[in-house]
Amino acid sequence: MRTLEDVDVKGKKVLLRLDLDVPLKDGFIVDDSRIVHSKETLQYLIEKNCPIIVIGHMGRPEGRFVSQLTTEPLAKAISDVSGTIVTHFATTTGTEVENAAKNLKPKEIILLENLRFFPGEEGDDPNFAQALAKLAEIYVFDAFGVSHRNHASVVGIPKLMPAVAGLRFGKEVQKISRVLENPKRPFVAIVGGAKVETKMPVVENLAKIADYVLVGGKLPLELKQSGENFELPQNAIVAELLPSGGDLAPEAIDRFCQIVSNAQTIVWDGPMGAFEQKEFAVGTSSIAAEVSKSKAETIVGGGDTVAALSKFGYLDEISWVSSGGGAMLEFLSGKKLSAIEALEENEEKFPL
Repeated sequence: MRTLEDVDVKGKKVLLRLDLDVPLKDGFIVDDSRIVHSKETLQYLIEKNCPIIVIGHMGRPEGRFVSQLTTEPLAKAISDVSGTIVTHFATTTGTEVENAAKNLKPKEIILLENLRFFPGEEGDDPNFAQALAKLAEIYVFDAFGVSHRNHASVVGIPKLMPAVAGLRFGKEVQKISRVLENPKRPFVAIVGGAKVETKMPVVENLAKIADYVLVGGKLPLELKQSGENFELPQNAIVAELLPSGGDLAPEAIDRFCQIVSNAQTIVWDGPMGAFEQKEFAVGTSSIAAEVSKSKAETIVGGGDTVAALSKFGYLDEISWVSSGGGAMLEFLSGKKLSAIEALEENEEKFPL
């Protein structure tokens, strides 16, 4: 898979797909980390004198305009990260956008409207992809959070124009691939949260690679209630929970912390309990403290896990905070991400 550094983009007009799905409250950004993650790619393109057209999505408007999900409030945040004034457009296609793209000067940035306001995005409509592709000379995909989706901006546009991975996306793939292929041992995977049907493929695949897979959150309860005969690998340790089911039992916390303390590689997705409530925060906070003290390479993903680590003050101690929970889960479960496949096919179709 080619990345931005593998090709000459100097002066080329770039269509840049970022992960713009940030939480808003009263029109203000609550957490801008996903936009901050785009800093390296944005500044690289600016240094190369590229005119830049930024596209992305927010939320799930299901193909219709939802005023609370407009990308307009993000223009200032992207401007702050890039150091360049960003002009917002209230649409993604059409004459106005085409003229603006045509007249865009080096280092200038325009931000288009939420891709998911248009049914063509999630429907992978080739006409929608074509309308976006004709705005620029090269496509840079830097949105790990949607890299597992079969959407127009993920798989459609790379069929139509030269495309490469952005710097952040390239690092996400590199970090997680290295863990899956050649981790330092002992390798400990921590899987929590809920949705046993989503998490079990992750547990099963990680168990083939990891020395221990620690299973907590609501998953132990869901496993008991599911009625399905999940055959858990021997190295998967399912936690005992408190009678309420809201957190790990004390003996499970002690055992998990002991295993984590000896790890050389740690991957964590999903909190160990209802950490938002003080009485159920002990499991997550105890394991977070142990992970933060560890000298292991640590990779954490998923919005709730990141929120928990941030709440308890340990986020800065993590080696790599992934920007995509669902994408990271699919990757860890052994599936090939749609974006990686699309970019690899693009490399054959459009040699650069």
